[in-house]
Formats: sequence, structure tokens, C-alpha cells
Amino acid sequence: MRKKVGVSQLGHTVISLLRDVRERSVVSLVIMIFQGVTEGVGLLLIIPLLSIAGLSSSRSTGHELVDHVENWFHTLGIPVSLTGVLMIYVGILGAYALLNYYHSMNTAVIYQKVVQGWRNTIFRNLTHASWQNIQSLKNSDVQSALINESRKLGSLSNQLIQFTGAVILVVFYLVISGFISLELTLLTLFPLIVMFAISRPLNRKTYTLGQSSVRFNQRMQLIIQEHLAALKLVKSYRKETQHLDTFDQLSREVEKQSLLYTRANQISRLLFEIVAAVIIALFLYVSIGLLYTDYLELIVFIFIFARLYPKALKAANSFQQILNFLPAHETVVSLCQQMNPKENAPGGIGLTKDFTIDQEIRFQEVSFSYGDQVVLDRKSFSVYARQTNVMVGESGVGKSTTIDLILGLQKSTAGSVLVGGLPISALDMAVWRGKIGYVPQDPFLFNRSIRENLLWAHTDADEAELKKALEHAGALKFVEQLPAGLDTQVGDRGAQLSGGERQRIALARALVRKPEVLILDEATSAVDDENEELIQNALAGLKGKMTIIIVAHRSRLIDQADHVIRF
Repeated sequence: MRKKVGVSQLGHTVISLLRDVRERSVVSLVIMIFQGVTEGVGLLLIIPLLSIAGLSSSRSTGHELVDHVENWFHTLGIPVSLTGVLMIYVGILGAYALLNYYHSMNTAVIYQKVVQGWRNTIFRNLTHASWQNIQSLKNSDVQSALINESRKLGSLSNQLIQFTGAVILVVFYLVISGFISLELTLLTLFPLIVMFAISRPLNRKTYTLGQSSVRFNQRMQLIIQEHLAALKLVKSYRKETQHLDTFDQLSREVEKQSLLYTRANQISRLLFEIVAAVIIALFLYVSIGLLYTDYLELIVFIFIFARLYPKALKAANSFQQILNFLPAHETVVSLCQQMNPKENAPGGIGLTKDFTIDQEIRFQEVSFSYGDQVVLDRKSFSVYARQTNVMVGESGVGKSTTIDLILGLQKSTAGSVLVGGLPISALDMAVWRGKIGYVPQDPFLFNRSIRENLLWAHTDADEAELKKALEHAGALKFVEQLPAGLDTQVGDRGAQLSGGERQRIALARALVRKPEVLILDEATSAVDDENEELIQNALAGLKGKMTIIIVAHRSRLIDQADHVIRF
């Protein structure tokens, strides 16, 4: 369904886009108007300047412009000579060149500030969004907004300024022509009205193409993301041709959409030029053949129309580009609203930085559902402080959801999760999570060094603390044997390390935080027996020092539990 674009929507878009660049936008607009009004002033001044220097026979004593310019020369103390005239001429053109340079740089700054501002907004909202809202998003849509749509917002901001400036100049020239002859001015307005009527269906098509462009960008981002993530699987199944064909087909669609927009834009321009040519001929016929317009007055009108026509064409083209980019703005705003970043709002109760977890974490009649799917139904149990608590049960019974509830990533639909008698959902999350070390089933390592991965969790840790964390995780020996030691680069998602090594680095990263609660969600499900034994020995050495919560299937970890929670 096509969405009608109204003035109020455009007004909201202008405010939203240009809120952080208001001053620069006004400056850019003023320069555009000044350049439009004074266009060609250097060439217009060269004749009176040459007349003053005595190099033109066209000079007459009563020529007011020549007299005024000559008085300026005397006032400024500039000699009335060819050299002085050419210096003034070069100065005028040089000033215009400097103004153009400043305008171009100012426009570039507006573009970059708008793009960067919206990218920061998207990234900030994503970072502060609740886990439930994050789960509802497509990663490819977020990446497309950060990479593609944000760039369109920068272009949209500049097109809004261009459009406003062009409209103001069109009105300016129409007012001037109105003072000279109202009849001819109304005739001048006719092509603009005709062009507006003709371009309406093209404008609607341009807006629709903009919507399609957003969808295809999102689809392209999804295909690229999935291809990179599944590249090993693709090669293993010999599906390279299938993936290449899919990508090629989408690339062709993106190309088609771009060409369709270009065609719509150029058809609009073609129609405008044809209508303008017809109207100029009609204008000359009416003014000369019927109204018997004075020759000098006609020259003025032709001059004004020659100025007005490019500005009107520029306004029409800018408006079409605005319509094409507008869906990108709607998509980004909708995405930011969907993120609804309220999770990290200041507040929370009952915690200070000195807070210690020396009491049980109590699940009291807790229920949780994903839509209509009930995962936990009135579940009650305790996680005991400074003990090893192991959660066991079949897949899909709610073990990982229980971890999310403890982390405060999810909120129960009924019942309460309590620590020290206080509901976790009401705590200050920054302080609460600062007490927790978390090791997921699929350990994620940043494409940096081992040192940087550890420091990411605790930026103030020194060398001794890093090595101590590695030792407790059973990883110090293999790290010291690496050629670059702690400074070894781990590759994308830790691809340069084995699965067991990644898991132990992830455990060390959790331990370097010196957590009071250590959570391992299926931390040994994808490692071999040797690495599992190393992790088991590491956990055995941590017994009694912190509250340990393990989600596990393997009996080797269950056997060392102080407390087993069955689902």
C-alpha cells in the first residue's frame, strides 16, 4: 500500500534530520540564496568596470551604475585603470570561489554529521535495548540501517536544504516579475503548475522505489551475513553455485531499482524541459503578438525566466530525491522505536558497589513464556551462594531462559526471581551484572589479541591478574606456548584457536572480572574430553570461592555439584 507523503511528515523529517546541524543548515541555505540571486555578477560588472577604465565606448556620463562604481573606486583609493579594474574583477571571482569552497565543505560536514549522528543513535539504542527487543530484530536490518540507510539520511538532509533554497529563489524571481507585469508572471507560473500536475504520479513512483530500495538493501545485507556465517557449510555441501546465483539475482534487482529511479527522475526532467520550451514559445507569442510588450521589458522577463527555470527544475529534482530517500528515514526511525532503549535507565534499588551476593537466588513460582509457548510454569527452586549449582534437564525445558532471568535479560511473566529478598528485575542492572561472570555455550571472542579479549572484561587488570585468570581457567600453559603469548591474535570470533581453547579463554575472561556469581551455559557441550577435564579441574579449584551456576548434560560436571536443579 502506498503511503501519502504530507507537508507535516516532511516538516517532521526536517526537524528530525537537521536538529544537530541547524546553524550549518541555515548558513548553507543563505549561501545558496545569495549565489542564486547574484549569479553571473562578475560578468555583469565587467562592462561598467571597463567603461570606468576608459576601455569601452559604451560609457555615458549619465549611466548611474557606472557612476556608482566609479565613486566606489575613488572611496577605496583604487586607481581607475585597467590593472585596478582587473584586480577588482579577480577579487570578485576569488571571493565567489572561496564562498563555493566554504559551501561545499559546509555541505560535506552536514552530510557527515547527520550520517554519524544517526549511526550513533542506532548503535546507542541497540546497545541499551532490552534483550527481548533485541531478539525481535533482524541483525541484517540493523546492519543495513547502520551502513546503507544512514548514508541516505545524510543525502536527504542536503536535498532538503537544496529544495528549500530552490523554492525560495523561485518565489523571489516570481515576485520580481510580478512587479514588472502581473499578466506575464501568471503566464510564467503556468509551466510550473503543469509540471507539478505531470510529476505527481512520478513522485509517487519515486517514493515507492525508495521503499523497494530499503527492502532490497536489507535483503542484500541478510544474504551477505548468512553467506559469511555459513561459508564453511556452503563449501562442505558444494552449494557455491546456488549462493552465487542467489546473490547475482538480488544484485540484478538492486540494479534494476536504481535504473527505474533514474528513469523516473529523467522522465520528469524531460517533461519539464519540453513543457518549458512550449511555454517560452507561447510566452513570446503572447507578449509580442498580443500584449505588445515593450522590448526592454521583454528582455527582463526572458532574463528572469532563464534564472527561474533552472531553479524550478532543481527544486523538482530535489523533491524527487527527497521522496526516494524518505523511506530510509522512516525505516531508521521505526527501527529505533522498536529498540525502545529503556533497560539501562538510571535507577534500581537495593544495590551499591559494596553489595555482596552471600544469599541464595530464589525462584518463587516463576513462569515465563515466549508468546504462546510456555517455557517455565510456576517453577520454584534456590541457587545457593558459594556452592556449585548444576541445572540439568532435556533441551527446551527452560534452563537457558533461567540463566537469562538471573542475568536480568528477561523478566518473568509471573512469580519472582529474588536475591536477598529483592526482585532481580528491580535491581540496578549495572551493579548486578558487574558481579557476574558469564560463559555462553558458543564462546564469542573479538578479533583482537588474547590480552585485549581479557582486558575487555576488566580494563584495569594488570599482567599478574590476567595470568591468574588464565591459570584458574586452565589456559595459562597453552597461552604461554603461543609464539606471541598474550598478544596472539585470535582471528574472527576466535577462529585461530581450537574450540576448547576458545572456551577456556572465555572462562578466563569471566574470571578476570573477579565475579561473585559465575555462570556457564553448556560451556563444555562442544569440547573434547581433554578440554572438558581441564575446565572441570578449573571449576573444582573455584569451589567455595563464588556462586557457580552450570547448565550441563555431562555427568562429569554433574558429579561435582553441591546442588542439582532438575527441570
